[in-house]
Amino acid sequence: NTLVERELLYEAGRLELPGRPITYKTTDNFLRCFKLESLAQLPSLPDEDGQLNLNEIGTLQQDADFIPDDSFEE
Repeated sequence: NTLVERELLYEAGRLELPGRPITYKTTDNFLRCFKLESLAQLPSLPDEDGQLNLNEIGTLQQDADFIPDDSFEE
């Protein structure tokens, strides 16, 4: 939660997958702190066995149904 408290990330919702994992998105403050104009300037994750790369993560997010945070009851 430190990244959320520092307003670098925010909770964007939950995936309709087992465990309903929370999804996060970056804020404009994240870009400013790391002197980035866009997320495209971030380096790619290394491709290793069992590890998703950024393109695969984007595909998973597009394929999954997002649940808005305000619809989740704790």
